[in-house]
Amino acid sequence: MENLFGGAICGIIYHLFSGQPLTIIGSTGPVLVFETIVYDICSTIGIDYLSFRFWVHVWTAVILFITVVTDASSLVSYITRFTEESFATLIAVIFIYEAIMKLIKIKDQLDVINWSRDVVEGSCACVDSGASTSQVLTSIHRLRLDNEIAHNNSYVDFGHVDLGKCRQIGGALDGDSCYILYDKLLMSLLLMVGTFFFAITLKRMRNSCYFPSRVRQFLSDFAVMLAIVIMTLIDYGVGINTPKLNVPSTFRPTWEGRGWVVPPFNGNPWWTAPMAAVPALLACILIFMDQQITTVIVNRKENKLKKACGYHLDLLVLSILIMVVGFLGLPIYVAATVLSINHVNSLRVESESRAPGEGGEREPGPWRSSPLRGGA
Repeated sequence: MENLFGGAICGIIYHLFSGQPLTIIGSTGPVLVFETIVYDICSTIGIDYLSFRFWVHVWTAVILFITVVTDASSLVSYITRFTEESFATLIAVIFIYEAIMKLIKIKDQLDVINWSRDVVEGSCACVDSGASTSQVLTSIHRLRLDNEIAHNNSYVDFGHVDLGKCRQIGGALDGDSCYILYDKLLMSLLLMVGTFFFAITLKRMRNSCYFPSRVRQFLSDFAVMLAIVIMTLIDYGVGINTPKLNVPSTFRPTWEGRGWVVPPFNGNPWWTAPMAAVPALLACILIFMDQQITTVIVNRKENKLKKACGYHLDLLVLSILIMVVGFLGLPIYVAATVLSINHVNSLRVESESRAPGEGGEREPGPWRSSPLRGGA
């Protein structure tokens, strides 16, 4: 829900006031990794994450504003094609890594049953694995488990934890009749491989000899979407309870423990405000690289854009939006490389000057020159 709300605010404001609206903004992989690191630091030192994140965003917006004022966006002139390709490769690796890690984490969400048919007086219970109480309580609140599990936010009764949730909150299974069901993990693996297979296969349909050209172009343009729809229908038909994205049915934050406005401290000591400048400096470097390199790729000479670039204006609008999303507890939106490239390609007009195989300086006839609009 926060992602949808943040996309509505940032998307409308950015594309109305930015200098290069062809650049599509979104939640990118590098920013997601940064958010995860900040969350882990807050959990380790025992401070409120959202309040500390608010000050990180404040410092980030201030530093980006100083960058705009001092004309530091002119540094994009030193960005070469090697830098662009290296950064695009980094984003691709992060996406692949996140997909594999989410699949691996499903092993901690598998259902467990107490199967004692072949075990005399067998037992299976959830016990303490030695994890810190703060980490266990954080996992309990994140999973919205029953409050009877955590007594006064200080004691965790593992005996009341569902066996399937035991390892998710940091517990351990104990007993000789614990039977783990691996159907979720196997089905998730099949869905991931099937989605990749269908997407690649349909993407190559453009150069296939099957079907008319319009059908092949449609299948190639919407290969990823069609692959996701096909595998989602397969998942629905099989009926295995694979992990799903839980979205609230009403307009409210995903976590019920907070409102839309993030308090500046919420129990955090005063020194967390100046300390947030350290991760904010790292965030500025990351956001500057993510935003400006993507914009440079969009403004390449081969794209032959008629509208001039606006690096300073884009960064100024982005700094204001970072302040807004930090105050509301929404994800950071910056230029998304993959989405921006696909957006530019979808608007590209291609023309064929001569028929395939025709050579020489012969002028093509009017029937051989037809503008084609590329697919998304």
